[in-house]
Amino acid sequence: MHVFFRLASRPKFSDASTETAALIPDGLGLPSRDYYLKTDDRSVKLREEYRQHVAQLFTLAGRDPDEAAKSASAVMAIETSLATAMLDVAERRDPNSINHPMTLADLQRLTPAFNWARYLRASGAPAFTALNVNEPEFMKAFNSIIASTALQDLKRYFSWHLLHGASTRLSTPFEDATFDFFNRQLTGQDQRPPRWRECIADTDQQLGEALGRAFVAEAFGARGESRHAENGPGHQSRNEEGDRRGRLDGDRHQRGGPAEAETSH
Repeated sequence: MHVFFRLASRPKFSDASTETAALIPDGLGLPSRDYYLKTDDRSVKLREEYRQHVAQLFTLAGRDPDEAAKSASAVMAIETSLATAMLDVAERRDPNSINHPMTLADLQRLTPAFNWARYLRASGAPAFTALNVNEPEFMKAFNSIIASTALQDLKRYFSWHLLHGASTRLSTPFEDATFDFFNRQLTGQDQRPPRWRECIADTDQQLGEALGRAFVAEAFGARGESRHAENGPGHQSRNEEGDRRGRLDGDRHQRGGPAEAETSH
């Protein structure tokens, strides 16, 4: 669940062999900022359908229709403000536009409405004194949002992202509603993939590094070397090829957007 930003570990721009903490803009329910800002008919229609989807999930979660509609409007207002403050794709291609090293004291001065020391303690992040703030202007907008938005609307925004993140693990009505909007409406995918493929994709999303270690041990450890010797150089068994295709197919299916093993607010 990523609301407002992600706190992650990234290579330094000045020294790729060294990792540093990085603060990355996030917090949108739709795939990118353009979905909130484009004014063509399709984009306007998608935003309204997204608002209806948010209200639908709140209703499924037990809120009355009036409160669900208010919650959806609050979510749209906050996410649109975040999207407006984000750099576009072209701007982000310039490394200088997303390379802004700061100390934690600098970050606190940039966003005085947010208690970073308290957040870092609660998140369990390892100790550090400097980080790269990818988009300082976005963080200024984040500061303005949390300082000026009603507490009830902030709670509605947090509730939505919690609900959205869990929707594919809840009962069938939640799963169906999420698939209908994020897959059928946004990408044109008519049918859900078989359950085994969803399981592969979910395992890869949630346990990617652990799964990778298991794969390396299987493919390149003692058992992998034994199979390679039996099959001959350059030969790939039918089962291995099937496994590879299954992983690739699983990667293509994302339910509700990519997940990363990072600290988020």
